[in-house]
Amino acid sequence: MYTKKIKYTTFDGSYSVESIYSEPDRYAQIDLISGSNKNLIPRGGGFSYSALSFDKKSISISTKHLNRFLEFDPKRKIIKVESGVKLIDLINFLHKKGFYLPVIPGHPLITIGACIAADVHGKNPFYDGTFCDWVNAIELYHPIKGYLKLKNNSKIFSLTCGGFGMTGLIINTSLKIKPLKSNFIETNIKKTNTIYDLINALVKSKSDYSYTWSNLSNLKKHETGLLFESSWVLKKLPVHATKFNDFKGYNFNYNTRKLLPFSLFNKFTIFLFNKFYFFYALTFKRNFKIHHIKSNFPFGFFSIYHFFYGRQGFYEPQFLVSFQNSFLFIQTVLHIIKKSKVSACFMSLKKFNGRQESLSMTGKGILVSFNFKRTKDLDLFLLKLKPILIKFKVQPNLTKDSKIDYIQAKNTIKNYKKFKAAINTYDSKRVFKSYLSNKIRL
Repeated sequence: MYTKKIKYTTFDGSYSVESIYSEPDRYAQIDLISGSNKNLIPRGGGFSYSALSFDKKSISISTKHLNRFLEFDPKRKIIKVESGVKLIDLINFLHKKGFYLPVIPGHPLITIGACIAADVHGKNPFYDGTFCDWVNAIELYHPIKGYLKLKNNSKIFSLTCGGFGMTGLIINTSLKIKPLKSNFIETNIKKTNTIYDLINALVKSKSDYSYTWSNLSNLKKHETGLLFESSWVLKKLPVHATKFNDFKGYNFNYNTRKLLPFSLFNKFTIFLFNKFYFFYALTFKRNFKIHHIKSNFPFGFFSIYHFFYGRQGFYEPQFLVSFQNSFLFIQTVLHIIKKSKVSACFMSLKKFNGRQESLSMTGKGILVSFNFKRTKDLDLFLLKLKPILIKFKVQPNLTKDSKIDYIQAKNTIKNYKKFKAAINTYDSKRVFKSYLSNKIRL
């Protein structure tokens, strides 16, 4: 069994700490680790922007060697895999068999266990829901309770889906899959002139996948935005075994981030980058076809972009706001950005529909993502932002919000009180804890 102390760093570069890392390669070793009388926390690929898979007082249990494909049943449209299987490996396997996952998050190296623990969403959560809507069963390990086989109608199953590893270590899972419609996705890009027009166009969109992008670096004209509408190319094309498992994306730990002690982005270079992207999208990419696998990772295959933020990293929160409050909320945040010195890069929107009962976002609305360069002015900006989040009852995506605190969490996470009571009833000794769970007092 591989165990050592390492320095962990969140994907956005916001927090680093040294703690114990364990890499069991058989189930018996998981039992040995659990007998250490220390707190534990599962760890997948380590791509969370928040410190969800480590803490200085907890042992991180890597699922690296829990990477087997256990069962494939095309008639029942079910696949069973261990929790450490990487998303891109599962996608490649299903592609060769003529199937696909309806919900795919934005980075190909995320593990399946992490997808469940964070209840991630894909490109069209309004119609496809979140990842856990497609989970049929889970096998969970807890050192006190042993190995638990959970069906999707059980209380512990609901706590685990979007429970961020607090119920235990996911060993394996059965997932519902769908027959592949085509090899390709076709995308059309439309320009809008105001935030109101952008939201309105997004809400009315009937495409299979739709999202927006807005430039926030030009304070006078950042209301201009792009609407991306994508649909399957419904032609009877042969399903070929295109593979993307040669992807070598950056895993931004402490050692990679310290290679660039300064950021290549400033207000001028951000402005140029966004200007180029806007021109490129409307000039060369207004209408294009792309392989369905690659379409799921628009930034995943160019993740060195994140490295350019340097050692200090970036801040990219994501919030769920109701349809009714979306326009006023976005306008309020953009007004604060205009009046502050924060280095805002871009904003992205998509429609959302979550149905879980844990810590993940739930309900219908607009999912709003902001991207900022991490600077000394960011904390001052967040002091002004947090009362707005509470006022509009905006739910945070815990996977991405590395700045969330207890006050914001208990006032904005819809099921916070319900989850806290349930997790303490399930596990009164609270064996599984992360830096984030301690931070928001869970």
